[in-house]
Amino acid sequence: MKRHVITLLPAIFMLSGCSLPPGLNIVGAYFPAWLFCIVFGVIISTVVYALLGKWARVKPAYPWLFYPSLVLFVTFLVWLVLFRY
Repeated sequence: MKRHVITLLPAIFMLSGCSLPPGLNIVGAYFPAWLFCIVFGVIISTVVYALLGKWARVKPAYPWLFYPSLVLFVTFLVWLVLFRY
């Protein structure tokens, strides 16, 4: 009996994570939640870019690294705050 439990254990663990994917219902169409998070990350990063250039007059040392990292940071932060299941 114990041998059967050990052989079924990997299948039990793989099936335990199955659930519906997070999605947003917008006017009857389901959009993946990650798409919303990426769009929000790009918008916030664009606002930060404009504010840093206008008010602070600060330019990052490596903008090709800073702004994509900011997009990813905001994207993951929105995902964790809004879609943590």
